[in-house]
Amino acid sequence: MALVDNSTLSAVERLLAISETRNLLNIDHDIACFEKLIHTILFYDEIYLVDDYIEYYRNRRKSTFSFIKTAQISDEDYRLASEEAASFAADQPFEMADGEPAGEALRFFEQLLLRPQLRWDIFVSSEYLTLTYLVGGFDEKNLVGPTIAAYGNEATDFGRMPNTQRAETVILDRSLVHRRSYQGETLSTFIKRIGHDNPNSKGVGHKDTLAKAVFAYGWIAERSRFYENIGRSLGLTPILSPLRDAYALSALRMQPWTLEDKLIYSANEISVRTITSAAQLTDCTALEFRQPFFSSWLMTKTDDPRAALGLALELRNQPEFSQARDQLANLAHLSFLEKKAEIANIIRSISDNNKSILDKYAVNTTNGPSLSFSIGLSGPSVGLSAGLGQLFRGLKSSRHPIARTYRSLAADLLAVERLGGIHEKLTCLLKAGKAGYPSFSTTPVFMRKKENEYGRPIE
Repeated sequence: MALVDNSTLSAVERLLAISETRNLLNIDHDIACFEKLIHTILFYDEIYLVDDYIEYYRNRRKSTFSFIKTAQISDEDYRLASEEAASFAADQPFEMADGEPAGEALRFFEQLLLRPQLRWDIFVSSEYLTLTYLVGGFDEKNLVGPTIAAYGNEATDFGRMPNTQRAETVILDRSLVHRRSYQGETLSTFIKRIGHDNPNSKGVGHKDTLAKAVFAYGWIAERSRFYENIGRSLGLTPILSPLRDAYALSALRMQPWTLEDKLIYSANEISVRTITSAAQLTDCTALEFRQPFFSSWLMTKTDDPRAALGLALELRNQPEFSQARDQLANLAHLSFLEKKAEIANIIRSISDNNKSILDKYAVNTTNGPSLSFSIGLSGPSVGLSAGLGQLFRGLKSSRHPIARTYRSLAADLLAVERLGGIHEKLTCLLKAGKAGYPSFSTTPVFMRKKENEYGRPIE
């Protein structure tokens, strides 16, 4: 049984155009949350939510996700879980050292592949303290945008959670100015002190990037802990949005996934590698598999994410998925070492079954079966020779229903006529409105800790 957080459901609502998308940088994050919800539908018998979303939208949310049950939590248990989470977050400092995140905060940003630096903005006449995100090239900048947009959502998410009290997150400052030590310092007092040493300082800038970063860090810690508390008390597996998973994995050293969830993640990776490898082994343009595995598979069969969500709810009742859920449920009765060994066997079986697809069909011959590609306006299309008509025949059978399921899905994606345009279909429902791509503060690596006559970085 799974417990899905409100952040994940909010992202799916944007993708379904139930909520308006104003920041287009959120799209990649929303697709990742959609993938999480899809695999939760397919591999968990029951899904629950905590009914603490903003009251104005609460009934709409429960109607949209009518297949999700409301977790039965007493007011007292909810209060205790919230208070413990707030207390926990208050003890998780946004730690800075020499102008950059340190300690647990550093591990969190490394998990997100970001390299923030606290510095004075030297490109304005009046210097502003801000948190810029160091990027080395164009590709990294493309990564920073969606991640920071999702990070900012954590700040706005707080306003949609009634009956909760946020603990104030503190900064543990080791050596920012003159190597002096300041511990337990709040953000506001930190900015005042650091500004006192720089007469040009006018506070924080870039729409309070620093304040948003510190606030969101604390809120991520609080909600990650809250869902862990609720999940533990009810025997549910928390399914959290990507940033909260990253926080649990890096900063808290908690395990955001159970072994069963790691199995699904590994199975997805193996299947995607199989599909891309099959394309690369042929004399054709290599297939670039850019979208999540289940989302891609469902979007080859539907026209929009609403239809894909409906199809997932239908497919969960089919034998291959019900048997896979039974197998996952049976794992729960094993000891940790036995479960780990059984999951290793399943992953090995998935690899062997998918390898049989490569060995049998994705071979480069002049007369035998082959794949052909063409690039059109709707994306790359995959054409099959007559020899691939027996795609499912002769593949190695497996006693593991999960392995059989993934083998079939990988073969199905290879056999589909057109795999292009998945991203366009996933985002076709988004409302245009006032949506756009906001700017965000980035600094190239070569400007790291540079200074000029108008300003200086934090040292």
